[in-house]
Amino acid sequence: MRHVIFGANSLIGSSILRTLVSLGVQNIVACDPLGTIPKGIITNNVTIKTGDIIDPYQLMDIIEEGDIIYNTEIVDDEDANFDDADLIHHIGLINLLGVSTYKKAKRIVLYLPQCMSWKIPDNADEETDLIPNTPYQMTLVTSLEIARKYQAGKKYGWKLSNVEKMDETTENVDVEKPKPTDSKSNTPIIVSSGPKPPTSGPKPPVQSSGPALNSPSLGGPKPPAGFAIEGENKVDKPVNKGPSLGGPKPPADFQSDNENKEKQSTVEPPLNNQNKDSSPSSPQNELNDAKTPMDDLSNNIEVVEPSEKEAEGEDDFVDEERVDLIITRIARPFGPFDNSLTKDFCKSIRLERMDIIGTMEFPISFINPLDAGRAMIMLADPAVNTESKEFIINGFITTPVQLIRDLEKLNHSTTELNIESLNKINLITNVKKLLNKIKLQSYPKEAYYKKFNTPQIFDDTLAKNEFKWSPKYDRITTVKDAMNWFVNHIL
Repeated sequence: MRHVIFGANSLIGSSILRTLVSLGVQNIVACDPLGTIPKGIITNNVTIKTGDIIDPYQLMDIIEEGDIIYNTEIVDDEDANFDDADLIHHIGLINLLGVSTYKKAKRIVLYLPQCMSWKIPDNADEETDLIPNTPYQMTLVTSLEIARKYQAGKKYGWKLSNVEKMDETTENVDVEKPKPTDSKSNTPIIVSSGPKPPTSGPKPPVQSSGPALNSPSLGGPKPPAGFAIEGENKVDKPVNKGPSLGGPKPPADFQSDNENKEKQSTVEPPLNNQNKDSSPSSPQNELNDAKTPMDDLSNNIEVVEPSEKEAEGEDDFVDEERVDLIITRIARPFGPFDNSLTKDFCKSIRLERMDIIGTMEFPISFINPLDAGRAMIMLADPAVNTESKEFIINGFITTPVQLIRDLEKLNHSTTELNIESLNKINLITNVKKLLNKIKLQSYPKEAYYKKFNTPQIFDDTLAKNEFKWSPKYDRITTVKDAMNWFVNHIL
């Protein structure tokens, strides 16, 4: 039985990898879009592969029957670009679920952060409905809904059909024409008659100290028909964006880059038949007209159209054997190896000054990254057969300002906190807009304020009862480990 980690270079993914290695697990596959893992991890029993969940070809090449799969490849940044987050959280998750089903994996443990909303009701648990406040949070809620539909045996994206037919028609197709390559990637450009795919795709593999990496080729295993290949699902039909959200829509002036590209691609200069016939041919035109394996693949893609029952709010069930999927909604990470919040706090403590927005005196659920990895590994054990399939995972509850005071004691210093007002920051930003006559975004400042100045506590009673979850690292231990990590590995 193999343990396959997608997003092995991320904070949670690397925590899973470190824990598996410390437990002596023999067969570990660490996958990352760049083919790298953090330094300092013993790789004797680890196979490092270039693997990105938005690329179904790579998934088909990596996943095998009976695999235990951990998916931690998400955009774990609340200030991230919407299009990048939507591509991974939506298209990537559908691809992973589909390929894992086709390859008959044993179990999938899915990581999702708890920060799906800034308005958390009291005693919130797994069944509490959350209303996203930002486009990024909407992508997380969409991922949660896709995963829940998959668990329930409902339509969750694109159909899995015509698999054998697609494999037969694409396996032995040879393309004699050379494939153009992107200057930023070693992956051949997908040529189709539709709009260009988004530019945010798999990045070129980076050689690491692990085993040799082989980049995927079009001659390798083919994904089942119906997978969300970047750009291909836009050839004939609009993209099925998965389950609709009952929450708020993005702001009225919010528009993704992909929507702009689609609008631009529909505007063509008028051409009469004479101009079309007399236009000189070019190598690029010939290449665009050439039949490729991707054309056969796109012909087999079946987009699930909403049925009458779905329009009424009821989904059709599909006759398809699903992989055991467990959803983990993990608290905000704080502790060693965290290059985000923990690193910023420790750096400010060492400098003895910190600029903050608001008082940051509201309770928030935190967790040591190593505890997050432990929880996902516990749920990945096939012997753990829980009745529930979705769990809130917490470590400890405290306020951000309390973490600052704990770090101060370890540093034997006093930090000067410069508390800024959100209204003042927004006023300054609006003045800059008027003076510079350009559109400046104040959203990151507002996000920083709200994510640290609103109560964000979830009830993890279900996890404690069903699989005896208990964090190993409390607040004091985590703060000590965090400062030691910063001093010894960052400074």
